[in-house]
Amino acid sequence: MTDSDDRPIFLLSMDGGGILGLFALSVLKYLENKTKRPIYSLFDCIAGVSAGGLIALGLVVPKDNKRTAAYCAEELFEAFQTGAQRIFQKKIRHKIPIISTLDSLFSAKYCALTAKKIYTELVGKHTFSQSLTQTIIPAYHIHGTDLKNPRIKVFDSLAIERKKNHDYFMYDIALATSAAPTYFPPHRMHIITHGKSTLSDHYFIDGGVAINNPTLLAYEKLRSHYPKSPIHILSLGTGRPSDSYADIKQDQCPGVWSWFSKIGVLISDPQLSVYEKLLKNARKKDKNVAMFWRIEPLLNASLSQMDNVSDSHLQHIQKISSDSIDYYRHVLDTIVYVLSQRQMAK
Repeated sequence: MTDSDDRPIFLLSMDGGGILGLFALSVLKYLENKTKRPIYSLFDCIAGVSAGGLIALGLVVPKDNKRTAAYCAEELFEAFQTGAQRIFQKKIRHKIPIISTLDSLFSAKYCALTAKKIYTELVGKHTFSQSLTQTIIPAYHIHGTDLKNPRIKVFDSLAIERKKNHDYFMYDIALATSAAPTYFPPHRMHIITHGKSTLSDHYFIDGGVAINNPTLLAYEKLRSHYPKSPIHILSLGTGRPSDSYADIKQDQCPGVWSWFSKIGVLISDPQLSVYEKLLKNARKKDKNVAMFWRIEPLLNASLSQMDNVSDSHLQHIQKISSDSIDYYRHVLDTIVYVLSQRQMAK
């Protein structure tokens, strides 16, 4: 597809959320089962951040060096869940509240080496330019204040493929976009230049600290690549805790500890609201009006733990996912119809 083409572009975008990424994979399993097509072939671009970025990479990694997907959505669901259970495995010290709290003050909660091993098992030594379809994954660069080089780093497989002089390993991008502060240490990236890999001086943390919903970022990237094409978007969230600030509202003079216990929600919830408004305004101004679907489960506070891989929590996620798919079935079937018609027109 060329930049001047005015055919519709289909974008799949996935939020971060740790183990709650299983919801997005449940939706993708539904779409794949209904269309009988691999997800990468249904969308022109797949964007994701943090857990959504890991899922995106799993969807676009080729099988060996062939132009076929290494995983179907169901296989990726199983790999994602198993991998999360290995990465988020609780150590003995994590089970003792006082020791766990003190430990978290001085070191990351989980081991980056375990994550690297699992991500490498998932995507091998494939490079980002080998993605089966355009893939967009943001991470946050923690060094430097040069305004010419903004801290948000957007890994765009199409841009990398066109430049042909540098590349990245998929597992490196996975580690960068998911290096959530306090959970994992910052990740130092390799850069592949003219086929040679070198360790850079660039350290990255989870892209979700800046943009946990990558839809607007990917939308703007696609608009620059395809100025005349209508862009249709399927955006998959991981839910928002209900009544997240209940105890804050009851506390007339909240201190550091009151807000600290809500730090994750304090970062992600206002951020999502802002980006949703910006995306809405961008779409209003765009001459090529397109379809937009946002599918997001309503989660309660007990389901908002991104690293809880207990059997009961996983079962709860599966139940919420199943109920949400039933609730959105009419929307999902519309998406299936649109994607199927688009495949027939190719």
